[in-house]
Amino acid sequence: MEDIVFIGDYECKLDEKNRLILPAGLRKQLPPSAGDKLVINRGFDGCLTLYPYPEYISEYKRIMANSEYDADNRLVQRRFAGGAVEITLDASSRIVIPKRLTEEAGISRDIVIQSQGRKFEIWSPEKYEEIQAKADEVYGMMAAKMMAKNSSANQKEGNND
Repeated sequence: MEDIVFIGDYECKLDEKNRLILPAGLRKQLPPSAGDKLVINRGFDGCLTLYPYPEYISEYKRIMANSEYDADNRLVQRRFAGGAVEITLDASSRIVIPKRLTEEAGISRDIVIQSQGRKFEIWSPEKYEEIQAKADEVYGMMAAKMMAKNSSANQKEGNND
């Protein structure tokens, strides 16, 4: 599996047929192993998630490896697998976002695409502003906790960088 980390945010528009032209900056970051195949799915907090196909398969396997005999696991597995749609980039670098997904995410014409590690999140501008405001409230505090935890783990391992 390629080591990828996506970078950037993009403001885009859907056309009247729910097609989105993937920004050049985003396309350049797609791993060659994805080819023209992507998977779009429901995300957390009211967004959609866009995965390169190999990344979606990797995440799918991780989720499905959890025991189906646990009720919470089954709910997560159903939610993750049930909303996914394989999509293909066309010759004009467009994807079609299924109407049921845009409706669930409250997306009409304007969208924001935000990099999120090995995937991208697709937001309505209104929901994106809300989630960014929440993030701004806790960012400093949570970053300090995470860094303290990482620093402590590195010291235990003898990594005093």
